[in-house]
Amino acid sequence: VRALSRTSGEPVWTLTIKNPLSVLGLSAIDGKLFAGEKENSTGSSNFYCIEAQTGKVLWMVSLLGGAKTNPSADKSIGLLLIGTTTGASLALHYASGEKHWKTELGPLVAETMFFNKKAFILSNRSDLPGKTALRALVTNNSREYWHTFLEGEPMDLIAIDEKTDALLILTMQHRPTEDADPQKAWIQMMIHNGKMRWRAEVPPDTLPSLLYSSREKLVVFTTRSGFMIALNIYDGKELWRAEVGKETRSGPSLFFPLSNPIIAAVSHDGVFSLRRAHDGKEIARSTLEPGATVPPVMSEDSAYVLTPGHLHIFGGLMSLKDKPSPTPTKPISQPAEKK
Repeated sequence: VRALSRTSGEPVWTLTIKNPLSVLGLSAIDGKLFAGEKENSTGSSNFYCIEAQTGKVLWMVSLLGGAKTNPSADKSIGLLLIGTTTGASLALHYASGEKHWKTELGPLVAETMFFNKKAFILSNRSDLPGKTALRALVTNNSREYWHTFLEGEPMDLIAIDEKTDALLILTMQHRPTEDADPQKAWIQMMIHNGKMRWRAEVPPDTLPSLLYSSREKLVVFTTRSGFMIALNIYDGKELWRAEVGKETRSGPSLFFPLSNPIIAAVSHDGVFSLRRAHDGKEIARSTLEPGATVPPVMSEDSAYVLTPGHLHIFGGLMSLKDKPSPTPTKPISQPAEKK
């Protein structure tokens, strides 16, 4: 894992981890970095808490299986929630990594999340093939508040509103063979005690990349075939659709300037696009080397796009907030650093 200076692109620190990583995320609480390894040949892995400023390992715990979901923290009770490849969900003490509780709710845990004083777990069930289980648990002891089942396999879960416990879930119905494309996909909005407010069928190649814009009240996602699509958060109806490139393998990112939010996406065939969130109109475009597989990172006035050969830094995003720009944003490129 390497950290680069935002202003110069020079390395700040390097941390060597023996096995490849499956999870890498930054905590919104205090800037700690969490890194989870893939499952190794012994069926186990390590999970690390790292000081983001220095790269110092603050604590490390061993897991059965590999890390599967991005960590989610609840500051009020000091817990961190993660899912593993064995189907387990674990609540760890944020300060030490000590296990607080563990539950196993299915052979596959797709997403885990602390939200609104509850732990939400999205998983499948071996006894209910083709179904997704969404469960709400008590954060401090894993007792169940409620559960519901949805059509399709679990793919993605995001939270959008604390007043109504509103969640958005992406599920997919797959063909009989594992390597075949999914037949159908849905995004559904759940509120309160697992009640469905609406369900919208979306393209079957939708990526697990749901992004919510609270200001514009819409959810945006990308498809493998290169499109970015926005749905109305109140009824799930499509608001706009735009082609980013020929193929996309990562989700969109959101940038909040002083006025209208901007959505960024990068295609696998080398197109970086910035669009207005409310109508999808493109305001800047740049051509990069192909191969991008991770979303752009938006920070302050810049966007960071990683391709196999370079880290591309696009500046001046604030100047694009009011009107479309006919010229591409000029990138500053740095050699890519491998994680």
